[in-house]
Amino acid sequence: MYKWLLDKMIFLFREMSEETCRKENPYQKEYEDTLQEFQIKYGIFGEKLEEGKKNKLGRVVHFPSEIPEYKDIEDKYYTEERVLR
Repeated sequence: MYKWLLDKMIFLFREMSEETCRKENPYQKEYEDTLQEFQIKYGIFGEKLEEGKKNKLGRVVHFPSEIPEYKDIEDKYYTEERVLR
């Protein structure tokens, strides 16, 4: 009688786990490609963006969203991640 309810609960419990959840971020591949391209162009953490600048406090970390061409995909990716969470 309540088999449908138990089946639904089992399905939802499986969806709660990252390993068994079937929903994926549609921007995952594009975001990973963007990160790789950023790293090739600007180095790890954007170190090439800081060439010629001295910082007495240490190293400045840069992210792809600081570059206008990468900002859109990073925004879309993180918006979708928040929805999936």
